[in-house]
Amino acid sequence: MQKYVIISIDKEYISRIKNIILKVDHNQKEIKVYQKISKELNQELLNYDCKKIYILGVKLNADISGIDIAQKIRNIGDWNSEIIFVTKHDNMFEVCHRQIYKVCTFIEKFNNFDKNLSDALKAIIKNDTSKDKFTYKDLNIYYSSILYIHREKSTRKLIIKTLNNSYEVNLTLKQIFKLLDNRFTLSHRSHIVNKEHIEYLNFKENYIVLDNQDKSCILSEKYKNNFKELV
Repeated sequence: MQKYVIISIDKEYISRIKNIILKVDHNQKEIKVYQKISKELNQELLNYDCKKIYILGVKLNADISGIDIAQKIRNIGDWNSEIIFVTKHDNMFEVCHRQIYKVCTFIEKFNNFDKNLSDALKAIIKNDTSKDKFTYKDLNIYYSSILYIHREKSTRKLIIKTLNNSYEVNLTLKQIFKLLDNRFTLSHRSHIVNKEHIEYLNFKENYIVLDNQDKSCILSEKYKNNFKELV
């Protein structure tokens, strides 16, 4: 499932964009709308565990533009989300593409807007692949975003830990392994770790340091062989 984020000050076009999304993506449940810079918007930008489709107005206010926001999306490391610019200024096309890497498309408000946006969204949805994502119910999380998974003692549920978030799922370790790829392995009977995020293995004191300096992963004697290729 795609997640849509609309950032615009144009109320009329916000409504049109939402209607187009709902026509193209009938099962869509999550469309976020922001009309100004806020704490909530900054948190949204920083959370790139899943792919998003950003639909940005180029002109926002005197302090920040859609180009500034797109630059921030890429600068924080979100290279998977799609960026669509919407504007009434056709002379902004070259500016947007010159300043922002990997722009999906640029849509003019007064030139077949509904059809062009609809076609762009359909193409994104058609070309989306789930091969590099953990998918379970409404969750779609990039494998590369997952640091580790552990079983919570009190609830017996699994907690998926990413750099910015935690997600709770009602699965067993055996069940979730079927939904992961070979970058994940057991470090303890209650911990699964993403080997791509390992910074350091402490075999003496039995813990793992991840590349965000998290030391939460336990390394038990039984599973040390799972990490031989990293030593």
